[in-house]
Amino acid sequence: MNDELFGDRRKANEESYFAKREEELRAGLRGRAEREARRRALAEATGVSDAWILDALLAQGVNERSVDGFILLPLAEVAWADGQVDPAERDAALAAAARHGLAADGLALFETWLAHRPSDALVETWRAFVAARASTVDPPRRDGWRRELLDEARAVARASGGMLGFGSKISGAEEQALRGIQAALS
Repeated sequence: MNDELFGDRRKANEESYFAKREEELRAGLRGRAEREARRRALAEATGVSDAWILDALLAQGVNERSVDGFILLPLAEVAWADGQVDPAERDAALAAAARHGLAADGLALFETWLAHRPSDALVETWRAFVAARASTVDPPRRDGWRRELLDEARAVARASGGMLGFGSKISGAEEQALRGIQAALS
C-alpha cells in the first residue's frame, strides 16, 4: 500500500515536473518568435538587417514606431554636451523634431532623451546604426540626410551659449560632440 501511494505521488510529481518544463520550453519558443517578429518589423522600418544592431535598438526601447525619434538622437547628444539641456537647446531640438514630423512614439522617446541624458551605449548604437543604414540608402539621399542632421545638430548647439551675445555660441564640449556626429555620418 505504501509503495503504491509513493508510486502515485512520484508519478504525479514527474508529470507535474514535465508539464512545467514543457510550458517553460513553449514560453521560450513564444518569446523567441516574438523577438524575431519585433526584429523583422524594425528591419523593415529601417532597412538595417544587422541582428546585433536591431537587438541593441530593441533592448533600448527603440522599435519600428519610435525609430524616427532615434534617428535624431544626435540632437539630444549635442544638447547634453555641456552637462545640461537649457530651454533654448530643448526648443531647437523639438523644433527639428517637429520639422521631421515624428510619430507619437518617436517624439516621446526623443523627449525622454532631452529630459534624461542618453547613455554612451545608446550613442554607440546610433553610430553603428547610421553606418549600417548608410549602405542601404542611395548616395544623393544619404548625403542630404547626413547634411540635414548635422545642420540641425549645429542649430541645437548654437541655440545657447556665449556671454551676453558675444563669443562663440558653441561650447567646446558641443563642438566635440558635433565632430563625433560628423565622423559617424562620414
